[in-house]
Amino acid sequence: MPDPYEGDDLSKLESVLASSPRARSPLFRWLLDHFDEVSRLVRRYGRNWTAMAVGLNELGVTRRNGAPVSADSLRKTWSEVCRLETARRKEDLAASRRGSAVASPETASREAGPGVSPQPEFSPARLKSGYRSPEAAASKDTDTGRPNGKTPSRGV
Repeated sequence: MPDPYEGDDLSKLESVLASSPRARSPLFRWLLDHFDEVSRLVRRYGRNWTAMAVGLNELGVTRRNGAPVSADSLRKTWSEVCRLETARRKEDLAASRRGSAVASPETASREAGPGVSPQPEFSPARLKSGYRSPEAAASKDTDTGRPNGKTPSRGV
């Protein structure tokens, strides 16, 4: 029985998607594939869209339909790529947090490594003496029969 996830089938699907009218431009895909490297360059050298566009054109990166990259198209496309990548990374972080929150203490200690305690090294906070939680205060106030637990004013 043939493998349904065969490489040729995946490359056929990719070519169909790449040629569809709603496909991302080659510029978008290139920026997405090289997001970390381009981000590092932008942080180091600033956002010189004109120089970056010249460099991308020299590399052979094009916009949709083979049009050359302009500074304005690069700026707009980079903004879209940043939004997409930021959202993806937030989702990945949330998923990893959900996964680690479900982990048992034994699993956490194994993942932390030998000699590392999964328990925090600080003591829990203590409340001031005489502090009443909102639930305790509400139950005490309802026991007195007074609205909101307040004493009626004397002048009324």
